[in-house]
Amino acid sequence: MRCGVYVRVSTDDQKDNGYSIDSQLRMIKEYCEKKNYDIIDVYNDAGHSGKDLMRPEMQRLLKDIKSKKIDKLVAIKVDRLTRSNYDGFWLLNYLEEHDVKLELILEPFDVSTANGEMIYGMNLVFGQRERKEIGARTKRAMEEMALEHIHPSKAPYGYTRNKETGQLEVEPIEAQVVKEIFDLYKNGYSTRGIATKLKDDNAYLKQGKWRSDRVYKILTNSIYIGIFEYGKRHDDIHIENMVRLCLEHMDLVNQFFENQKSYYIEDVTHEIPSTSPIYATFMQQKIHSIIVVPFMDNKKIKGVFAVDNPKQNYYQKDFLESLCFFIKTAMEREKEKTKLKNLSYVDSLTYAQNRNHFNEYIEQNRNKELHSLGVIYLDLNGLKEINDKMGHIAGDTLIITASYALQEIFLDNSYRVGGDEFVVIEQDVSELLFFDQYAKLLKRMKELEISVAAGCVWKETCSNLSETLQEADQKMYEDKKRYYSLAENDRRSR
Repeated sequence: MRCGVYVRVSTDDQKDNGYSIDSQLRMIKEYCEKKNYDIIDVYNDAGHSGKDLMRPEMQRLLKDIKSKKIDKLVAIKVDRLTRSNYDGFWLLNYLEEHDVKLELILEPFDVSTANGEMIYGMNLVFGQRERKEIGARTKRAMEEMALEHIHPSKAPYGYTRNKETGQLEVEPIEAQVVKEIFDLYKNGYSTRGIATKLKDDNAYLKQGKWRSDRVYKILTNSIYIGIFEYGKRHDDIHIENMVRLCLEHMDLVNQFFENQKSYYIEDVTHEIPSTSPIYATFMQQKIHSIIVVPFMDNKKIKGVFAVDNPKQNYYQKDFLESLCFFIKTAMEREKEKTKLKNLSYVDSLTYAQNRNHFNEYIEQNRNKELHSLGVIYLDLNGLKEINDKMGHIAGDTLIITASYALQEIFLDNSYRVGGDEFVVIEQDVSELLFFDQYAKLLKRMKELEISVAAGCVWKETCSNLSETLQEADQKMYEDKKRYYSLAENDRRSR
């Protein structure tokens, strides 16, 4: 008896049922040996879902059945063949039509009988129900992972995936390349132009080469604007193709809109040269006419609004132009809001972060557990005496110099919270590194001949930020008392 063996497993099947490809093959081979069946071929659809019959090996099996290559088909269960009720009965009829018998090792019933066909149908129903449940569970799990910012697979370029948390972390070298890609695009480069420049500059890439499609994926991936997406967006592939067209041929788009006008192309075949790549794309997309309106900012094209095959071109053109105006106005308003917010967060004298930003940081982290946290309270000694004796310009110069020293070592983690008072808050910093930075700060202040009182605290776990800040403040106050005690003794000795 010539026998064909079919095995299949998806990740969820193996996890839930334990039917690995190896275990299926082992059971079937033992079964065929006992029955004296000759295994002619093995059809292995590892990693494919049973939702339909459009699987590579299943399609090969159907061809071999039609060409009379096998007399019997063996699988462990019907849900290995399919999890669709409709496909299951279609397959059963197909086997009968070509005189091929079906044997299921773990479901040993004769499908040629009425009772056997009934049980076969019941198992198909249960298999279809299980497939839908698996799909629903997987969807729920993936949605939860997305909400918790857990990345389920390989990290996109510019990130690494934390093995413990599953969350994405910035990869500094690749992040610089990503920034360059977006900057080049903003300056009018096409995806091809960007890929060529990255190749010429030998930009870092672990494997493969810089190509326009790789650049396109980076430019259109919402992860780079802080949006974590799960599932397919329901945009027509038509839109994706039009976006790709604009990105790959930005030089042509810029040339098209160099006079900053909107266009209504009534007949593509007459108004666009057939040699243009835009023409070829329009033909593929079945675009015969189109309205295109440029979105301009500072006389540079930032985007394109389009309606293809319009019915009422005049009104749609007016609508798109109005839409461009309102979006531009909204963007300008947002820029002004951001500018004002930054001004409210930045100290006008030192350009360090100010008390407002410091208070907001405390509020945001009030009930959070912070890890590997370092805090420094720092106060300038003798500022009042300098202001009294040398004037406020000298005092301001002292404050600015001290602030720059803090920013040089602690970057954006320092705040000016009072006239002569600064605070440093660093998260996720090792104890060794933090105290090394603190020592560098004190050394730098000494080099600049700036006298400071400072209090420093590092905690592996901080459940109350306010208490940690008070602890550092108290240490600074004690250091301040020592300074004035020594200063008073020095004055008396003179």
